[in-house]
Amino acid sequence: MSKISLSNVRAVHAGRTLLRKEGIGFRYNSMLILIVLVSALASAQRSASGRLLNRSGILYSESTGKIYVVDETGDSVRVIDAAGTVKSITVPAGPEALAVNHKTGDICVASSIARSVTLIDGHRDEILATVKLLKPPYSLAVDDATGDIYVPDNVLIDGRTHAVKTVALGSADMLLTDAARQKVFLMGYESGIISVFDMKTGAIKQLPTGGFHLWGMTQAGHTLYVNHLQGASVAAINVDTGNYVLIPTGSMPCALAMSVESGLLFAANYGDGSITVIDTRSNRVAGTIDVGGRLQAIVADREGGVIYVADAKNRKVIAIDVKTRRLKGVTNLSESPYALAVNQQTHAVYAATSGPNGFAQVSFPEYAF
Repeated sequence: MSKISLSNVRAVHAGRTLLRKEGIGFRYNSMLILIVLVSALASAQRSASGRLLNRSGILYSESTGKIYVVDETGDSVRVIDAAGTVKSITVPAGPEALAVNHKTGDICVASSIARSVTLIDGHRDEILATVKLLKPPYSLAVDDATGDIYVPDNVLIDGRTHAVKTVALGSADMLLTDAARQKVFLMGYESGIISVFDMKTGAIKQLPTGGFHLWGMTQAGHTLYVNHLQGASVAAINVDTGNYVLIPTGSMPCALAMSVESGLLFAANYGDGSITVIDTRSNRVAGTIDVGGRLQAIVADREGGVIYVADAKNRKVIAIDVKTRRLKGVTNLSESPYALAVNQQTHAVYAATSGPNGFAQVSFPEYAF
């Protein structure tokens, strides 16, 4: 394993930037992929601040009907209600990742510079608590049932008392909680396995994914979907049995979006500008949508029957009809979109961006819809 240090360039490694000034070790093949991403996405980075770009930097809350976006330069979280009104909540320095408790509507904010996690009442938009940590948090997840917050590097924040406990989570770049099974899934970009933490027993087990260089994950029932950037595939893993099947995708699958109503999973492929359509009932490819560009993020409007995909390099967001799988509209933004969210009540689309504004509402020509 080789080790490099980059002082100025920050590679967007799907969920967040992986190469920071202190340098990290990674495999040679991974290095080649990261170099491609660096050169293609350099314009999407804010060199002045060196901010981290996190796919969970923008989220929609079912409980409150609001969109939440981190504003790293302003040390705040933007709150956008159903009417489109925007307000800011000041939080400790360096907010970059969010998690929402879908039961209570509370929002959890990871602030890496301040080394803290802030809990916000999503209904009143008021801070409930700020919990100091020993290490900077770059990602987090919350258990809807208990309110417990899980942070990589072995941290559990009690949902009731906000006390910090040490649990054997290990390190991870992305977390996903399964309240029904009382599990936490932990993914590392430089790994080929998913770690599974049992909330009741504290035990850890590992699920093989059938590939290397994991890039993201999403869950539907007992199936966990994990995309392999390097292997051009998505693993469909049965979390109860550990069995998996590999589903081929386009080049460098960078993001996943689930349309539960249609039973389809969409994989946005950064390398060739395509979207792979996967039937989750059979876990087979149901089609390919050729979009073009460098696709960085994707989200589904469930009732609207539309998926939106972000081309960060070309500063575009593209709308695609789920049924016809045809392009409905394209809009150009002044800043590069790196993550997307849809208000599922109003169908308004928002993008987290790497420019000074930090976010943008995505509007399309009327004829597109």
